[in-house]
Amino acid sequence: MGILGGIGESGTGNVFTASPLDNARAGFGESMATSGERILDHFLNILPTITIREGTRVNVYLSNDLRLPDYNDHTMPPDL
Repeated sequence: MGILGGIGESGTGNVFTASPLDNARAGFGESMATSGERILDHFLNILPTITIREGTRVNVYLSNDLRLPDYNDHTMPPDL
């Protein structure tokens, strides 16, 4: 995405020497960068998902301690 934005802004002059075409290119580059950022943010916020067929054996290895509530303090909802 950065390359597309850079190509859109390449060859543009500075504020004093910019032509309307240069301003259009700069605007295109900015909109491409914004669109790319939105797309990447959407895909980066998706949590990894693993689908396993029913009945398949699975081993789970924990890298940290698993904290469980105290059995004596644990309550079940009555509507369950």
